[in-house]
Amino acid sequence: MSDTHSTVTPSPRSASENIMYEIVATVAEAKGCDPTTLRPIAEVMNTEAVETVLSNPEVTISLGFEYEGGLVRVSEAGVEYEVTDE
Repeated sequence: MSDTHSTVTPSPRSASENIMYEIVATVAEAKGCDPTTLRPIAEVMNTEAVETVLSNPEVTISLGFEYEGGLVRVSEAGVEYEVTDE
């Protein structure tokens, strides 16, 4: 494996979308696997707190965290996942 990094292009998200689902779906797409095979995201972060902060239109924030062998970045632009180990 010559390429140890891959990135999924950020996908714009609407206010009605569930951000946790989008994170898991983006990671699964990047890794080429079914979302149900990934570690539950609730084991990595407090999902309710993150959803509350990210859904507040008065707050501008970007969030980064390690998940499933890569780095997830969440911002107003959407969700991005970069694989850091394979």
